[in-house]
Amino acid sequence: MFAVETATTDGMHEVVRIRETDGDEGSGRAEGVQLSEAERAEIHTAVRANLDLRGHESGPALTEVTLSETGARVIVCHIGRR
Repeated sequence: MFAVETATTDGMHEVVRIRETDGDEGSGRAEGVQLSEAERAEIHTAVRANLDLRGHESGPALTEVTLSETGARVIVCHIGRR
């Protein structure tokens, strides 16, 4: 599972950091996670689409994502925190 930190300004979502996690609060392990370009793109796309669907326009968010055979899946999203 991955914890994806974003910063949003005027509805534009920037991925700030991706950490590998086991899902427990504060359990980030690796800041320089080794992902292929395709995996990284899938995560970015899933996170940005989720934030768009929520109407998030400004501020930080923390989104937990997992990768499966069918692509990136959002597990939970916390608006207003990193």
